[in-house]
Amino acid sequence: MHRACMAILTIRNLPDVVNERLKEQAKRNRRSLNQEVIAELLERQDSEVVERERYVNQMIAGSEAVYAAVNKPMTTEEIRRSTEGGRD
Repeated sequence: MHRACMAILTIRNLPDVVNERLKEQAKRNRRSLNQEVIAELLERQDSEVVERERYVNQMIAGSEAVYAAVNKPMTTEEIRRSTEGGRD
């Protein structure tokens, strides 16, 4: 049987105002301070993952649009102009 390893994190020099804010938030959410900190970290991580995924999807959509614009077949008129363009 495998047990999940959990890391232990010690935070030093945490400003009092941050500590108090976390305690108040934990109380409102009916969580321990430890549970509140974990919830905050997970929420922050999740939002960053969502933001990265959104950015990647925008880049993919942009590159697909460029590819579609560049990779479209030339019209008869475009072929004619490109072949006659260098002739004087």
